[in-house]
Amino acid sequence: MISRVLRLGFCIMITLQRELSPGKYYFWKGPVSVMVRTLDVRQQQMELLGQEIMTEDKVTLRLNFFAQYRIAGPVRVLEMRAFEEQLYVQLQLTVREYVGTLKLDELLRRKEEVASFILSRLREKGEEFGVQFVGAGVKDVILPGEMKEILNTVLLAEKKAQANLLRSKIIVECIGLGHITDPVLLG
Repeated sequence: MISRVLRLGFCIMITLQRELSPGKYYFWKGPVSVMVRTLDVRQQQMELLGQEIMTEDKVTLRLNFFAQYRIAGPVRVLEMRAFEEQLYVQLQLTVREYVGTLKLDELLRRKEEVASFILSRLREKGEEFGVQFVGAGVKDVILPGEMKEILNTVLLAEKKAQANLLRSKIIVECIGLGHITDPVLLG
């Protein structure tokens, strides 16, 4: 419960009197104004959608990331102005800080590690915000159009090379076993 003393229409002082437990409360209407603020302490989720980030190898991509948290210190949350905005900015900065140190290939390979590192960094900051972070993860990595084409071309070349290697191994094995003796079939 937060009480506010009013005098001639101006707010003189706002002080926290006590934290109310769940239930019904009644207040006398009088010269002292009473203000009650409620907080949802259930698990909540914050999302970064379409966050543009540049990797260490100068690839610009868009990232969708989420963090799940629960309010652990309601008094601390009430002391902050624009709590959710500040929490969002902290999440944004933490994601950018880490993703900016990775090359694109590393990011695509280690999405789970990215999520666990960012979650550990957020947990370090959680007390400062009065929250407890319980989960985080990378939802999507969205590449620009030309980068998708380049990666698809590289992937296709790798698959062709693997197929040629497999074909060569089979031919060598068949020659070794004496199954193929005609040089035309080897071509």
